[in-house]
Amino acid sequence: MKSNHSHIILLFLFLFSSLSAGELNLKLRGDSINGFYVDVYYGAIEVSTQEKSGELNLVVENEDYSIRETLTNWKSTTAVQNGNVITLSGIARLPELEADVSIKVTYEIINKQVVEKRIELRQTNLSLLYYSMNTSLYPEVPPSHFWSFDNADNKGGVVHESYPAAGYMIGDTLAVGLLTDAGNRNLWTRNIRRRPSTGGVGFRAIQEICDANLYRIASQDDRKKGDNFVRLTFGELSDFNHPVRLIPYKTPEMTEWKSYNGAVLTKDKDIYMLKGEKATSDMAGFRLPYLLPDGFYTIRFKHRSAFPVTLRLWKKEGTSGNDVQGFHYQTNIPSSATGWTEQVETVFLANTEGGTTNLLITASNLKKGMPYHLEIKDLEVIQSVGNERGYHQLLSGVLNTKRTFIFVAPAKPTLHDVRLASQVYLADGLRFNGTTEEKCLYSCYQMLMWITSGGNFKPLSVPSINYAPDMYNRDSFWSMMGTYDRESSEAIFNEWAATQNEEGTIGTIITPSMGSKELKGNDATLEFLWFALVNKRLYGTPPPMDKITKAFRYILNEIDSDGDGISSARFVLGQNDCVEYPNRTSNLAVNQGMLAVTLRVAKELGLPVTNEYIEKANAGYRAFYDKKRGYLIDNRDFPYVITFNSLLPEFVSLWLFNEPILTSEMVNNTLDKVPSKNGYSPLIFHTKNIYFTKENKPFSPNLFWDNGVYYNAGSWMREEICGYIAGKKHGWKPARKRITDRLKTEITLNPDEPFSHEFLPYDMTVPNCWWPSTRVFSWNVFVLKALEVAGMRTPDQDPNYLKDCIQVKK
Repeated sequence: MKSNHSHIILLFLFLFSSLSAGELNLKLRGDSINGFYVDVYYGAIEVSTQEKSGELNLVVENEDYSIRETLTNWKSTTAVQNGNVITLSGIARLPELEADVSIKVTYEIINKQVVEKRIELRQTNLSLLYYSMNTSLYPEVPPSHFWSFDNADNKGGVVHESYPAAGYMIGDTLAVGLLTDAGNRNLWTRNIRRRPSTGGVGFRAIQEICDANLYRIASQDDRKKGDNFVRLTFGELSDFNHPVRLIPYKTPEMTEWKSYNGAVLTKDKDIYMLKGEKATSDMAGFRLPYLLPDGFYTIRFKHRSAFPVTLRLWKKEGTSGNDVQGFHYQTNIPSSATGWTEQVETVFLANTEGGTTNLLITASNLKKGMPYHLEIKDLEVIQSVGNERGYHQLLSGVLNTKRTFIFVAPAKPTLHDVRLASQVYLADGLRFNGTTEEKCLYSCYQMLMWITSGGNFKPLSVPSINYAPDMYNRDSFWSMMGTYDRESSEAIFNEWAATQNEEGTIGTIITPSMGSKELKGNDATLEFLWFALVNKRLYGTPPPMDKITKAFRYILNEIDSDGDGISSARFVLGQNDCVEYPNRTSNLAVNQGMLAVTLRVAKELGLPVTNEYIEKANAGYRAFYDKKRGYLIDNRDFPYVITFNSLLPEFVSLWLFNEPILTSEMVNNTLDKVPSKNGYSPLIFHTKNIYFTKENKPFSPNLFWDNGVYYNAGSWMREEICGYIAGKKHGWKPARKRITDRLKTEITLNPDEPFSHEFLPYDMTVPNCWWPSTRVFSWNVFVLKALEVAGMRTPDQDPNYLKDCIQVKK
């Protein structure tokens, strides 16, 4: 016993001394006969070895998928070490394809915590090959925990979460992680669903899913066999239109069904009847427990009810919305009290971790105290096992590169530590320079840059995993403006240009596998002009003047048809877009400011806009300042409301033209009225009570949120910081502190959520105020550009600035 205790002390001292060394190092292993590979160490601790797994596995197929060759556990025939860089290279012979593939793997230490692993493939024998490839981390000894971004103790399987990252813990003090470059560069997507057709309810799983297995962690069975891996797979498409097999799952026995909100279950022959005499909630039904592995499922049944039906898939017991893992918006599905309605849903399940998944079926829109009834029959749950094939293209003579990153750093096995490390060290790997907060914004944006689909490698900038797969015009604009990326900025601009209709309107949404006809008089077409101007300035990109002219003509016809310089619009041209004006309004400060800025943009693009016209619009924007109240009126119909939204056009004018529209009195007095606590402030608020009530609100009649949530005084970082920077340019003294405090608050307010959010709740006493849907948001990356405007960042801190921008080249 004493000897064992001494051994533990010695092991602790060894680990402590190794951690104290605190530095990554690489060791070249193997020989020219058995192959070379690289092991990764942290101090004296071996954190990953490729001895058994090799550096990669490769599956290569010809153009008609009739020949497939597999290369497993590849190791190189030559190796060169030069300081902190090790290069492995070799030729993979593919005899059935009459082809050779040149493979080069380069390890490069970036800093004490991060190493880049870059894989390059090239062939010159066929015009086209398809391939998929994986690379893994393997610890020498079993880790204490495996982790993923949303689970600090992941039990294994497919990982599909708000941010792609996974790894393991060595002891409870050292985190090892495997990260990937952005999807538009490494050619991956996280998309698993599509919007419904007109009249449909809820998203559907798409029938061909790219990168379903992008991240996979060793399962419990894998671990029992000593196979402790974290794996990244690129270029794999799972075809569920032509599955290799179907696996039906038996409906659970009635004794296993669990009542939800008091429903009673009976059965008559093959019909299950869910009913209650007095509803206690707006939903009631049953949870059916299934043991479903990760994969693609079809759920089919018939229902009959006077009430609409709602479906959910819950992880384990799952009694709250936080546990929803499968269906997306399958709520209030129409049913009929007289005839049977057939329901067919498809869903891709991930992160099941070998546990139970509960299918919830409820009657919904119930009235408390009233009876309800729901019948279901012919329930089927069927798994489709996908036919997997490579979809990445290896064209003759064209180099293919995949960049991955391995980080090793002191950390605890907590969500906070693994989430923060996954962002900070990705930014380091991408050679981004900035504060911890800035690195989080940059990395969240990078992980929300995808390809569109397996047949369309154009970039897709999604707001978050919650809004995916939709690319929203406004969100993608602000995201593109926050970084320097010529290729993506031009490509996404061109995608929006392609949506222009005959009137000149630019689309609001681009979504894979489904069309969108949402073209309307919102801010999309205005920002299209801004986008063109920035691309021209930064990258020398010639604007498509035919489309620019057409878009500008639409803008004038839509929001200033009489040419008096006063905006008259049917929509909010910015945030707080939760109310529409079918009869038009001229009462919104943001709309007037957006018109003023856009006129100036159009003039710089070469369109015929007079200075007098611009000044009319500027004067109209300044007219929203109420000298008696001492602030900029957001909406003349609700003069008690102040928003950062109304200051955004002022910031944009300072950003694009380095000239104000408003006076310092207007900006600074407005900011003086903004409440602040714990380092952050509400986007929109009541001047006396901060929060709005159902009877006293500037929203559409059917919309409302709890105190401090969403547009009821929630805190939205991008607009808030832009407002402060407008203040800084006008000499508002609290500006710098407000900016730095707001950045810090974004990643510290909730210790488990150190990342970019859609919004932060301003009243944290409200139950369930931390919406899971707000996690890992893209457009806050624009704050990086805003900080440049404030003189608090320099462009060369972005790794692409020196490469992409014409100012530098000149």
